[in-house]
Amino acid sequence: MLGLRLLFLGCVLTICFCKTADVWVTLSVCVDANANFGYGNTTKSQFPYRLAAIYTTLLWKKVSDYNVLVFLITDRPDSYGPLVQALVEAGAKVVIHSTVKHFSCPTTAQLMRVMAFQQTHLIKPTDIIITADADAFPKSAGITAPLRNSDS
Repeated sequence: MLGLRLLFLGCVLTICFCKTADVWVTLSVCVDANANFGYGNTTKSQFPYRLAAIYTTLLWKKVSDYNVLVFLITDRPDSYGPLVQALVEAGAKVVIHSTVKHFSCPTTAQLMRVMAFQQTHLIKPTDIIITADADAFPKSAGITAPLRNSDS
């Protein structure tokens, strides 16, 4: 077993590259508001991230056998039942989390995606975590080859 230990935000992380590890793709969406950055003639505030998260989950499930974990960041958790249902039907595990104090909703979404290893009821210390944007659509199974074709 090939492994690596890292110190990250005061936590010791053990990364194991073993064939029995589950792989998790983590996505996150701020469902109360989008980031408000302008890019040319479009703005992120108009992008349908909720819908993108559903399509991205479907695509990850189609091109891989990976688990998909979607964080929904909201201060109104009872307002998004249909979205949660659609994500679960697409194959995702869903965690609803409120906005972290002193951070915006989009920033909290980014933090939660990176801190997915703390979801110990789902993710084991030996699992591999891929963080991805909700609008990063995997096109083919080839994207997963480096994780499954190792000599470990």
